[in-house]
Amino acid sequence: MSAACLAMALTALACESPPPAVVLPLVAVPVSARIQLAALDGGPAVRLATRVTLSTTEVLPVEVVGIRSDPTTPDEASVLDLDVTWTDFEGAEPRSLGHSERFIVPFVKSGVAQAGAPLVVESVVSLPPAEKVLARRVVVRARIIGIDLRQETCHTGGTLLPLPVVTLESLAEVPPGTLAQHLQSLSVPGIFLSAASAPADRREGTLATLIEALPATPEPARGAVFAALLYLTGETHGRDIYRWSTWWKARAAANDRRQAAPSHPTAPAAPTEGGL
Repeated sequence: MSAACLAMALTALACESPPPAVVLPLVAVPVSARIQLAALDGGPAVRLATRVTLSTTEVLPVEVVGIRSDPTTPDEASVLDLDVTWTDFEGAEPRSLGHSERFIVPFVKSGVAQAGAPLVVESVVSLPPAEKVLARRVVVRARIIGIDLRQETCHTGGTLLPLPVVTLESLAEVPPGTLAQHLQSLSVPGIFLSAASAPADRREGTLATLIEALPATPEPARGAVFAALLYLTGETHGRDIYRWSTWWKARAAANDRRQAAPSHPTAPAAPTEGGL
């Protein structure tokens, strides 16, 4: 090939347009997200552990890529935004103290979630000391900022992924004995903690025991009964025995009406085509 022909060939090659880049369509990539909480040291939460789990039931794996761009924090490819509120109960009086704080913690630069093998990311944040506190209720509203969820043929293009709201009930160690025994011994921490730690299926019975014990319980144990009622119900009747009794009777009457209400049988489903 002559020099002239070679020059013409090179010129033609330079003028050719490069092939277009492959652009993946933007779609909702199916990922299930949840967050769990734990108090690392036991007792009212001070060091709060979070565990975020991203899972999928799809055949194709989902690549999780941090795409957050912030020159002031170059190592944070994506972040977990935690809005943490907590309420402290000292257990001796029917009062509580609420607090809130926002935490921004690094999430992931990259990871993979696939069926049977979710992507798990853990972190720890610190709350103030829980001095003189018998119970700390923590509520977390969280979201992941700056992640792209990708599969072979599509991606989300950058996602602000909200997580379900979660609550952690963290208590001091419960003294041995039943609620009835603590009411008899007039133990303030025993009354509050044994009532506050009652499992969900025993809450109604616990409330009934507390309400019935109010008139005969002297101070300071009566304050623990009021405190336990506040913790379990969220009702703000303070130290008013009459208001607590009235509330309890109204609640019991409403429960009785619900139980006595006739149930309406479900209508049979209409036949569908293509059945057995």
